[in-house]
Amino acid sequence: MAGAAKRTKVEDEESVAGYLHSLSPLEVSKKNARYFDATLQSGREEYHRVVVFSTEKRQIFEQAAIAKKPVKLTRVKRTISFSDPGGYDIVCSASSGLEVSQNVGFFF
Repeated sequence: MAGAAKRTKVEDEESVAGYLHSLSPLEVSKKNARYFDATLQSGREEYHRVVVFSTEKRQIFEQAAIAKKPVKLTRVKRTISFSDPGGYDIVCSASSGLEVSQNVGFFF
């Protein structure tokens, strides 16, 4: 009997829409992974830290932040925020995507 096939955890992956603010320069984690940070405004007064481990996507994140257009981050994971006990952080990987969103219901 063959072993169980691995399944991707699609149910854990989400989409979040909002405006991108303040991208950091490229940094190196304690485990030698390169990443950069950004802030996503997902409501009038709701902000979340975004950590992106796919450094080749920095240019499109930067363009979206400069253009001040609403975006939708797809296939992201939410993690518990250590800086905001009631909030969450957003983690983007190589499989995550960034799309221009039409309307998010609030302004930049």
